[in-house]
Amino acid sequence: MNILQKLSFKKLIPVILGIVIIYSLFGKNPMGYYHVVQKWPSGELKIITEPGLYWKGPLSDVTKFRASGVVTFEDRIENIRKEEKKVIDSINVVFKDNGIGSINGIIRYTLPSIPEKMKLIVRDAQNEDTLQQKILRNYINSVMTIVAASYSSTDSIRERGNFIRDIFDSLQNGMIAYEKKVVDGNIILTPITKSENNISMPVRMPPISDKYGINFNNFTLKKIEYDKQSQSKFDEQRMLEQQRNNAIIMAEKAKQDAITAKAEEEKLYAETKMREEPLRLEARIRAEKDAELARIEAEKEKSVAIINAQKGKEAAQLLLEKARFEKQSTIEDAEGKRIAAIKEAEGRQALAKADNSLELRLQMKKDTLVGVANALKDIKVPSAIVGSSGSHTSGNPVLDIFMLNQLKELTKE
Repeated sequence: MNILQKLSFKKLIPVILGIVIIYSLFGKNPMGYYHVVQKWPSGELKIITEPGLYWKGPLSDVTKFRASGVVTFEDRIENIRKEEKKVIDSINVVFKDNGIGSINGIIRYTLPSIPEKMKLIVRDAQNEDTLQQKILRNYINSVMTIVAASYSSTDSIRERGNFIRDIFDSLQNGMIAYEKKVVDGNIILTPITKSENNISMPVRMPPISDKYGINFNNFTLKKIEYDKQSQSKFDEQRMLEQQRNNAIIMAEKAKQDAITAKAEEEKLYAETKMREEPLRLEARIRAEKDAELARIEAEKEKSVAIINAQKGKEAAQLLLEKARFEKQSTIEDAEGKRIAAIKEAEGRQALAKADNSLELRLQMKKDTLVGVANALKDIKVPSAIVGSSGSHTSGNPVLDIFMLNQLKELTKE
């Protein structure tokens, strides 16, 4: 190395040292972290919450906190000196029925961005580990203990949702104050209340957020491990519950079977009814058809009878009219013959009167009667018109009438 190079290097050393010193006077705050700077020599605390470079000054102490952290309390297996060892880190609680449980879970929190609150945290906890293990863990233990004491071990299982909700509510808003009593060996906690606007409200102890401004974001309950006595009781209760559920299931199954059987019966009845309905309908239609055919046949027979009766009546009327015409014709024919015979007889009678001989008159009367009888003997008169009056007649009513008239005339003479 020549003289010029040595001189140049000696000049650079102060520059480099100056840069290093200046850099050491600044700090870098990454996103998601807070830095607490304790200035020298005053000891004043400065809280850095914004990401980026900040002035820390010479010989200052810097403590780093995560803005959001997690408190984990669960039993776990760790490898220590190549050996697996179970680390007990869960929170032990006693339930109001004296059952013992170990709560395993995770709680997420957020530190305040208010400088005064962060300064208080730093003064009480100094660092993040102490914050989690002392301040936060002690507060979480107190909440778990108080809430668990208000539940029985059985209720912590049956009402798991309410159990988790009450724990998270107490973490955020403060633990409810209880009056503790022991009755028959069991712990009885009665909430202490106060009246606000005539409304009864539970009395709460101040939450940790009031003092430090820490906000709890989430509580995840992973599991609760119970002691053997509680576990035996759970197993017994679980068996009884299973038997009860089985009984309910069997009862429900029997109910469903009954409903199914009834439905099948109704279905069978409906199917039978559907099968029988067409038969009944067919029988009814057939009966109605037969009745209609019988009615039509009766109407037909009645019509035929009426027609036949009408025809008979018309035939009788025709026969009667024919008889009337025959009677009229016969009467007119007979009347003509009678008149002719009478005229002839009158001529003979006149001749007899002129002669004035009794014998001649009798002979003339005889001849007249014989002539009239011969004229009328072949005339047929319908019996339906004239009728018959016994066996002592000639069988010719016209002739009989004429003979009667002549006898009357002879009697007069």
